[in-house]
Amino acid sequence: MPRSKLLWQLYPTYLLITLAAIISGGWYALNSVREFYMDQIATDLEAKANLSRDQIVPLLNRSEKLSNVCRRIATQASVRVTVVSFDGTVMCDSEKDPTRMDNHGNRPEIRRAFSGETGSSIRFSSTLREDLFYLGLPIYVGDQVRGVVRLSIPVTFIDRVLRKIQWQIVLGGVVVAILAALISLYISRRISRPIIEIRKGAERFAKGELTHQVPIPDSLEIGDLAQTLNQMAEQLYSTINTITTQRNEREAILSSMTEGVLAVDNEERIIGINKAASRLLEVDLERVSHRTLAEAVRLP
Repeated sequence: MPRSKLLWQLYPTYLLITLAAIISGGWYALNSVREFYMDQIATDLEAKANLSRDQIVPLLNRSEKLSNVCRRIATQASVRVTVVSFDGTVMCDSEKDPTRMDNHGNRPEIRRAFSGETGSSIRFSSTLREDLFYLGLPIYVGDQVRGVVRLSIPVTFIDRVLRKIQWQIVLGGVVVAILAALISLYISRRISRPIIEIRKGAERFAKGELTHQVPIPDSLEIGDLAQTLNQMAEQLYSTINTITTQRNEREAILSSMTEGVLAVDNEERIIGINKAASRLLEVDLERVSHRTLAEAVRLP
């Protein structure tokens, strides 16, 4: 299998984990912001609906004034206002003529408001030809629900605000991703750099530079490895010095002898010969090494 640098094995992993965390966190943040904003919209509409209801209740039986109040509330609150009677008939609407509007008794927010609770829904409005967020609040006359005041705003307005927030979150995520990529690269380099130094040190040891010391990093495991290599180099250097000293002593002894000394292995290959033996046998010291006796020595 093709090999790659440790840096390029670590860095993509860190980057992938970071990006996955940022994407999942961003997705969660976007959904949370949308839910929070929709809750805020619902709370705001409910507050406006409560204020509107207080103005609408005294005018339930006065359609002309009721229509004027609906339009005035809609203008002041920047919402669409609709008042629906207990049988689903539209009593007034700030956008359209109520006489031309369908019965609203089957609308989900209206049905929920008829049950005495606050109802809300998001759906397409056939009247305005766009998606709207609706919130219905029951109108009580005594202890009975006699109608519903409904406020609505276009979803496009909500989406426009949310889109702006989403872009801010996305931009923040991109900035964080860039910072995370740089930090991941720095961490990956910091992890791989000591290993590169150890490799370079091992190469110098292989070339015979046994006095070289590999830098010991802060990491415990890698630091132990570097220290072990340094100890190995020291022991190897000491062993080589000992062997060299013994060899020099042996050669000095053999060179000073007047007797000829010849050493061979089991296959009669020459593994050692002193000067006295080379003169006696008339052979060159360098040429006869590792050659057989029959090849090297021609004197019967």
